[in-house]
Amino acid sequence: TAAAAGVQGQQTSFITIESLMQGMKSSSEPCLRHDPPILLKTDGVKEEIRRVFDQYRKSTRDAIRERGERQERLPFYNVFTGMAIPVIKEAGVSSHNAVSAVRTSLFLGKAGHTGTLDPFATGILLCVTGDATKSASVFVDSEKEYRAIVRLGQETRSLDMATVVSKSVNLEEGDAKVTATEIIRAAASQLGDFDQKPPLFSAIKVKGERLYKKARRGEDEVEKDLPGRPVFISYLSMSAYVTKEGEVGSSNGTNEGARLLQVELNATKW
Repeated sequence: TAAAAGVQGQQTSFITIESLMQGMKSSSEPCLRHDPPILLKTDGVKEEIRRVFDQYRKSTRDAIRERGERQERLPFYNVFTGMAIPVIKEAGVSSHNAVSAVRTSLFLGKAGHTGTLDPFATGILLCVTGDATKSASVFVDSEKEYRAIVRLGQETRSLDMATVVSKSVNLEEGDAKVTATEIIRAAASQLGDFDQKPPLFSAIKVKGERLYKKARRGEDEVEKDLPGRPVFISYLSMSAYVTKEGEVGSSNGTNEGARLLQVELNATKW
């Protein structure tokens, strides 16, 4: 089996906060439902939004004063509601904390995301705000791309690098030795539609509790009763293979699915 060392969400284009704020000047109803919308970094979200908004507010106030008009209060509290906001989630930040940073920084009453990224993963976390949370399933079911550096021949309880190695086999010598060609052949067998059993260390809820919380308490038996979930993998590619580590890319599926894919690759009989 394998330990995935990182997962990268698909890159997306974006418009800047400055562009959105400029749109407020020509409309009493802020035109902020652009596609695609803002791209924010999880660190410094609040500072960046404050900086841009304060800059815009000052320039607008000065322009209004020059015209001798009355300045109305800017509707900052609802500027970013009803949007899908791609956020760059950095390693070490949980998806929950990333959404929390967006919610508190933008003074939002309701915000969520369309699919969990592991805390150690770096990538695009799509946040939805206000009424846009009702359409979250549209994004959850859309095509996504993940990239991972996979260490072949090792297994951990969490199927990633977050827990210690529990099993290990040398894939460079003897009967267990594998080549890049054999790995590609094994990857080809994982394409298409199939049911994939979710990993124990995942954000899926069972009886109202996240699976990873049960896993941390050692309740591994719950994994036996987990039903398979339908997934579709349209392509797999390996950009590099260096001794025990190979970088593998796949499209669609979920963050957990990307981890399970590495396990299935190793479990395949070469």
